[in-house]
Amino acid sequence: MKRLILIIDDDVNYTADLKLLLKKDFHTVSAENIRQGISILRQQAPDLILLDLMLKNGENGLSAIDLIKMEDENVPIIMITDYSSVETAIKAIKKGAYDYLSKTTRISELKIQMEKALEHRLIKLRAKSLEEDVEKPFKDLIGETAIMQRLREQIRLFANNSSTLLIYGESGTGKELVTRQIHQLSNRANKPFVAVNCAAIPKDLLESELFGHEKGAFTGAVSRKPGRFELAGDGTLFLDEIGELDQRAQVAMLRVLQEKEFHRVGGTNLIKTNARVIAATNRKLEILVQKGQFREDLFYRLEILRIDVPPLRERKEDIPLLVKHFVKVASEEAKVPLKSFAPESLKLFRDYDWPGN
Repeated sequence: MKRLILIIDDDVNYTADLKLLLKKDFHTVSAENIRQGISILRQQAPDLILLDLMLKNGENGLSAIDLIKMEDENVPIIMITDYSSVETAIKAIKKGAYDYLSKTTRISELKIQMEKALEHRLIKLRAKSLEEDVEKPFKDLIGETAIMQRLREQIRLFANNSSTLLIYGESGTGKELVTRQIHQLSNRANKPFVAVNCAAIPKDLLESELFGHEKGAFTGAVSRKPGRFELAGDGTLFLDEIGELDQRAQVAMLRVLQEKEFHRVGGTNLIKTNARVIAATNRKLEILVQKGQFREDLFYRLEILRIDVPPLRERKEDIPLLVKHFVKVASEEAKVPLKSFAPESLKLFRDYDWPGN
């Protein structure tokens, strides 16, 4: 299949000659100015761009490189010009052009450089694909700071460990997201993932929600209902806001973690559970233990493994990446191209402490 080459040049005679010489090996399309070239780039996604240095109306090919790379960072650009100079060539390469050639270059040499540029593009795309495969489980966990890299390493380390795990973090830091990443990387990934917000369920219904109930167990129990432990099966059960459990629920939770079995409310038959329990809290459980508000034995059962999710104020260097991610998401949802924020706005974001994350 022939590759598509976009020629951006206002010299119509040169463009016509070039198209004729490239016809055997490539499909070609042309534009006489940068605006038209960007439009074709968006619509037809060329494999390579031949870009003139000096265009009409004072347009400069060097400034077009940035615009092209914003649209497609992987498309190779070869600058072609009548006004060659070492200084301009260096500027073009630094901006991201693959090569810089004179319009007097023989067509055989131009084709060689084009093939090299296209091969370089393929290598980059393969490398990017491999990198994305490695990072795919972490595609929603945005950040490249040392603290985020350490978090990813902990996720990998704990993924296939069946021990209970306690995740600490302020509200909004992404504790459930971390739990889902662990589940996706584990050998339970094709099993259920069940999440429970312990703070959102009335205390008198919490045991029924976790362990299920039998028909007639209480007023309104018109039929048997499986609980979250039962629904999780051999998968992962995420207990958010575990610090909100009352004393009665704590006793029941301790028993199921110790014995790996439970019975439904109003029932007598024991039900085995193999679900991995991951709990999360935004409170200091050690302090609750000292105050007698949380059972010490349950605390140690939960915190066999521990992860601390950092607040945004401790990883402000990740803010530009987060902005880029959410702009992209918003753009895709709205189905319109959206620009990112100005450097001044990004500085304001970095200077803010982000309460609530």
